[in-house]
This record gives sequence, structure tokens and C-alpha cells, in this order.
Amino acid sequence: MKHLEVCSQTKFHWQPAELVNALLSRPCRNVIRHWIRHEHFLGADNEPRLLRAYGDKENGFDRLVYQCDSLLSPAVVRNELLRKGVVELTEDDRIMLRRSAYVPEQAVVHLFHGADGARHARAY
Repeated sequence: MKHLEVCSQTKFHWQPAELVNALLSRPCRNVIRHWIRHEHFLGADNEPRLLRAYGDKENGFDRLVYQCDSLLSPAVVRNELLRKGVVELTEDDRIMLRRSAYVPEQAVVHLFHGADGARHARAY
């Protein structure tokens, strides 16, 4: 069961870095996307916030994971992200998303042929 939440507009938009897309499983990529795009998990500077690593279901990493997919285990996701070096665990048990894991979002333009046979462009 997926939990969908409306994303508030922010000053900047982030996207996962190519390395993240190559290294991580799909569920972990979705967690990273959620972390860098939803206002609740962004600080005043629009950077991803440090999250409590364990047990905080209101404002911590567990909430992040459950908002992406309630069937995911926060421990499994946390372990994959730590093992692959995408996040770092601080001395006070907070998880920090490494800056190399996300980059400014750029519009991607896709060219396609419409039903009328003409070429069209769409930005995503």
C-alpha cells in the first residue's frame, strides 16, 4: 500500500544523482526521491534534513520510509543506504543524506511522435 502526499512547492527541486540510480534498489531510490522532494523532509535551506535513525515515527527515518511504502522495513532500507554509502550515520544517531546523492533537477525533454505523425517535445 503506497502513501501519497502532495508535495509543497520549494525554491529548488532535487533529483537523485545517477550513481544513486545505478546503485540502489527501486524501493531505496523511491525513499531518496521522497526525502529530497517533500517539504517535511527539507530544511529551511531546502537541503534534506538529518533524520533520527531509529524509532521516531513522527519525524524520523521510519516516517520517511513508511510514507513511501508502508510495507517497507525501515531497517532494511537503512542498511542498504548505509552499506552503499548513500547516507551516513552521525554520532548522535541521525541519518544524513550525502550531498553526492542528489543534484539540482533539470527539465528533461522527450521527443515523441504524436498520433498525427508530427514530432512533439514534452518537458518533465
